[in-house]
Amino acid sequence: MAGPRVRLVVTADDFGYCPRRDEGIVEAFLAGAVTSVSLLVNGAAAESAADLARRHKIPTGLHANLSEGRPVGPARLGDSSLLSPEGFFLGKMGFREAVATGGVALPQVREELEAQLIRFRELLGGDPTHVDGHQHVHVDGCLRGPEHLRPAHVCSSRIRSTSTGPGRHTHGPYPDS
Repeated sequence: MAGPRVRLVVTADDFGYCPRRDEGIVEAFLAGAVTSVSLLVNGAAAESAADLARRHKIPTGLHANLSEGRPVGPARLGDSSLLSPEGFFLGKMGFREAVATGGVALPQVREELEAQLIRFRELLGGDPTHVDGHQHVHVDGCLRGPEHLRPAHVCSSRIRSTSTGPGRHTHGPYPDS
């Protein structure tokens, strides 16, 4: 009797960050090394990345971002606990520190994540195949937002958040903005 079938899912995140990275991700998908991508809807190349995903029929999820670049939601229009005075997200460590000290208004987090989901739907014409988070700012107890916007490893009590455990990816050394 055969055992259960296991399917390995390899997701390339930061899709939409820049055209060169996107080209490499698509090349890896076409070669079979990557099975899905996670789109940064506020990335500089989000629109062209969405076009690539549609053209190559790449399963695409939302790479929720609260740490790098500019917001897509109401926070972009004015004062927000999510942003620096210059209008950019606070960076990975800045966001975590702001959450730890109570400096982040969770309704603003919800607004931004919902705006990113709306933007994803505009770009791709449907719901994401999955949701994960840029620079892991959504883990380690930082956020508890709407369940439909949280990645599986935050929603599930069966999966522990560890640096190499299920539901987490490991990244190379990308600088924070």
